[in-house]
Amino acid sequence: MKKTSIKITTLLLTIILILTITPITTSNHLTITTNTHLQNGRATFGNTQTSSTSTTIENIIKGSRFQMGPTGGTADSITTRLYISLLAKRVTCALYDHTGTLIATTQERTIQPSLTANWQTFTFTTPKPTLNPSQYYYLLTWAEARLGQAYVMLSDGGTYHYYNKGYGTYPPTINLTQSTNPYTTSIYCTYTETPNQPPYTPHNPIPPPQATNITITPTLQWTGGDPDPGDTVTYDVYFGSSQPPTKVISNQTTTSYLPPTLTYATTYYWQIIAWDNHGAST
Repeated sequence: MKKTSIKITTLLLTIILILTITPITTSNHLTITTNTHLQNGRATFGNTQTSSTSTTIENIIKGSRFQMGPTGGTADSITTRLYISLLAKRVTCALYDHTGTLIATTQERTIQPSLTANWQTFTFTTPKPTLNPSQYYYLLTWAEARLGQAYVMLSDGGTYHYYNKGYGTYPPTINLTQSTNPYTTSIYCTYTETPNQPPYTPHNPIPPPQATNITITPTLQWTGGDPDPGDTVTYDVYFGSSQPPTKVISNQTTTSYLPPTLTYATTYYWQIIAWDNHGAST
């Protein structure tokens, strides 16, 4: 590349996907969330633990609030552990956002009675709901009242929420009551992860490539960002009179850099590498 008073190298960006599977406990023990990554780009969030403790869901909508992992996706189904006795009962599940607004409901299933509790999966109808990274959602289940019992199983810790309503159609908004009992509903959502997209390649550099007659106190600027909602972007800045330039700043969030006072009649080079919160490098 022909040398000029300031030379701007091709702007680079790099991404390394780093996924951490960590149990998350929110403040005040409102929820206990486990995020698990499965094969073929699928994952779950919610509570996969259970115990012998249960609570009725006949004419009562019940569930818990959970936090999505760092990667968004498309919800496929809700799975919950149920105990049904004497007569078969119609059961459905639903997904609400953290404000209590209905996002989507699952298919209705008729669950046959059993001597033991069993995990039951309820599939979302199309179009399937979109899940945003790191957001809180309520996973809820609900059964009709018939002879016998319909229970959802619980695990120790956290809490669950409920709303009294005769079985039928989920309300568009819901004002859930938080239980005082220290249990979390045994319920989780399976979803297809949205592949991470790398940050936008830094572009629109100022000064422009191969600029000459630049002030000796320039402010280097560029345009960045990321196409994935919720992703954060940081930048490494390389600058100097040698090629390749030296890294002078790491992980800055702003899209500008003020270098030290420059020397006249000198060629300078600079390079910006963008990183998102999933990792880096090309």
